[in-house]
Formats: sequence, C-alpha cells, structure tokens
Amino acid sequence: GGCGATSQVSITGEVKAVTGDKMANVEVSLSASLPEYPIATMTDKEGKYTFTTLPIGVDYNVSATKKDDYMNGVNTLDLVKIQRHILGLKKLEDGYQMIAADVDNDQAIRVSDLVELRKLILGVTEKLANNASWRFIDGAQKMGDNPWPFSEVIGHAEVKANVTGDKYMGVKIGDVDGGAQANATSTSTQVRSKGISFSMEDRNIKSGETVTVEMKASDFTQVYGFQMSAKLNGLTLVNAEGRGIDLDQTNVASPKANTMTMSWSSAKAETVANDSKVMILTFKASQSGMLSEMIALTSDVTRAEAYLGEAMEVRGVSLEVRNGKAGIFTLEQNTPNPWKGETSIRYE
Repeated sequence: GGCGATSQVSITGEVKAVTGDKMANVEVSLSASLPEYPIATMTDKEGKYTFTTLPIGVDYNVSATKKDDYMNGVNTLDLVKIQRHILGLKKLEDGYQMIAADVDNDQAIRVSDLVELRKLILGVTEKLANNASWRFIDGAQKMGDNPWPFSEVIGHAEVKANVTGDKYMGVKIGDVDGGAQANATSTSTQVRSKGISFSMEDRNIKSGETVTVEMKASDFTQVYGFQMSAKLNGLTLVNAEGRGIDLDQTNVASPKANTMTMSWSSAKAETVANDSKVMILTFKASQSGMLSEMIALTSDVTRAEAYLGEAMEVRGVSLEVRNGKAGIFTLEQNTPNPWKGETSIRYE
C-alpha cells in the first residue's frame, strides 16, 4: 500500500435500450469464484451500475436481467412485421430486431414465434414460456445478419485495475418496432381517434339463445392488423369466423370472465368494402337483454388499435350499433391512450 498499490477495484457500466433510452431498475449481477458471490445491484436513473471494493486479481462475470411487464411495447403490429420477415416481404432491419422476434428463444424466426406472441397479446399467457421479458447483450458485440449466438455475459479476467466502460444493450422480446418504454420517462405510441370501425345490428337477446353477430366494415382500408378487447355482459364467446379477412379461433380468446380479446394481422394490407362483413362472432347468452348492452369495445386487456396504410400508422378502433330505425350509435376510442389525469371519449 505504501507504493500506491491497492487490493480492491471497481467495475462500472451502463445499460441502454436499443432505442438509446437509459434503463433504470435493471438488476445487474456480478459473479466470481468466491464464497460471497454472486452479488447484485440495480441500475440508477441514468442506467449506470457500479460494483466497488472488489478483491484484486479475480475473474469476474457481469450479467443483467429484467423480468417484469412482458407486454411492454408488444402489440399486433409486431406480429405484422414478423410475418413480413418470415415471408421475405420486408426483412427485419438488424440483429437486435431479430433477437426481439425470436419469441420462443430457439435462435430462429418461425411461425411458432407468432403463435407464442399472439397468446401474450390476447392475454392467454402473462409471460413467455422460454424467454425473458428483456435480454441484455454485450454492447461490444457486432450485430450481423445472424445475431446468434450472442453474448449476455461481460467477462473480466484477473482484474487488477478499475474497469469502466462496460455497456449493455437491452432488447425487449416481442417488441420489433421499438415501442417499449425503457424507463418512466419514455413515451409510448399514442392512438389517434380516427381509424377502422365495425358495426352490428342491435336486437333483443333471450337467455339461452345462441347469438350470431355479423361485424361489418367501415373505413377498413389498407389494414395490416388490429387488436381490441370487448366487455361481455351475459354473453360467452363460442366461435369466430372471418369473412372479408382470414380470421379464426386462434385470433380470439377469453382470458378472464366477461372478456373477449382479439388480434388479427396480415403480411399484406387488406381492404373490405363498407357495409361488407368482416367477421361473424357466435356467443351463448346467459341472460336476456339488448345486444348493444351486452358487448362494449374496450382496451381492458388488449389495447384497441389498428395499423393502416403503407406507414402502418397506429389508429383507433370503434364499434357502431345500428338499431335499424333511428340510426347509428357510435362509441370511439378514447384519446389520448395511454392517458394520465384525463381522457376524452367521443360518442354519437
């Protein structure tokens, strides 16, 4: 010590999302062949972490994990982009997007990734069976056309001086289009009110009846996909069939009581003429009442939104109820969505 030498060192680094946002509250672990290891710390609001008072001359390995909020940044637009990649219509732009698209963690992008991700979007599952919510990759690794295998551990051999400059790149699994919120200050995509609309004819429903609901189109032009939730009052979903679009039971779910979710995507934009059938939904009624009081469009589980035009712009989804006499009742998507403090809901 008299010559300025030290028996302790530190290891410092930072964690950022691939979007460049600093990531707070990421758990970073440090392992070594010593009894007291591994040890862990959390990144601060600047995405930085530090391990201090480490014994000198030891081999250390650093890794990072974040397991919460699997749905963060995930929507049906991600399914569209993965489909287009699989079909060769538009390849994903870089290795990080490919890692995000490998939902089932088999080091390839296949239809099975679409299946797993759709279950998450529909609320059938709350997390991925074979993957984490986020993956953290050594920032020094070069991402080529094939990112696998990638390194999630940054190693330091026989550390004899302070280590600085370690960098991790955070990839949100399932979020191909980069919409995930990396921290509390990140902004998410805002859904605009004007988008596609479905209409159905209102009528009296009797308890025990099998109810067939024809959903017709309005402004269903150049649509790559949509998703939504519906609150059901006295109805249980039995079946779903596409008419103007290719839709079946795999596109819908009932993740909890009195709730239906739907997610539909297409590799190529689809257009359905106004007042033409888009799909037919079949329900079983457990009580009597007006159909308009038994189905309500929501964003309860799966946020109601659609992806329109060449730019796949995120737009709203609304439901019109036609009573056959006085006209049309319309309830549109609330804006802004997500919201804090207040929001507006337009109805006619």
